Amino acid sequence: MLRRIGILIICFLAGSAIVHSSRKATIYVQETIDGIVAIVNDDVVTLTDVRLAKAFGFYDNHKGETEELSYQDILERTIERKLIIGLARQDLTVTTEEVSAWLLATTNNMEEETIRRQFETFDITEEELGAYGEEVLLYQKIIDQRFSLTVTASLSEIEVYYNQTYLPEQQARGEQPVPMMQILEEIEGAVKAHKSRNLVGEWIQNLRRQAEIQLYTERYPEYFKLLNN
Repeated sequence: MLRRIGILIICFLAGSAIVHSSRKATIYVQETIDGIVAIVNDDVVTLTDVRLAKAFGFYDNHKGETEELSYQDILERTIERKLIIGLARQDLTVTTEEVSAWLLATTNNMEEETIRRQFETFDITEEELGAYGEEVLLYQKIIDQRFSLTVTASLSEIEVYYNQTYLPEQQARGEQPVPMMQILEEIEGAVKAHKSRNLVGEWIQNLRRQAEIQLYTERYPEYFKLLNN
């Protein structure tokens, strides 16, 4: 009798181990098939998300870079966007008209053949690409509401920017500088944008400290080489 009970216990434990291993294997296979590169709290970021953002150029550029970003940089931007939308969405919405305008702006500088090839490569429709646009637009609305629409620039800040940034840039280009009062709005906009970028960067760092972020980029070294060095 005791032997029977012992055998049953061993079978139960073995069965539990198999089920547990099976679940782990299923999760691993699922992540591999779907190309999961990060999980931000409970929100998944796939390799396709990152590749699409690079192919169509819809990654955030709040740091003001002018060069094309790497897959690593775009992944970081995507993670930041997920964080902000997840924690600060509130009651903001995006209209169909706004998504349509985003689609037009996103593909405006691309050749028709390039657009067609990208849709075929990623096997997506315009509507599916628009879903990404909805997220990008929502992110931008949150940033605008929190920073861009409330940041101000004082006259002294404008003068500092004009003397320390605008004039040296014009000199480096070999171009004649324009008097400050003639480009006051342009300089003011540049100062506000600079201040907004700094504030957004600080906010994102705070959100990162509160978030649970898991990375799986080691599975794709051909895309995320810098993360593995």
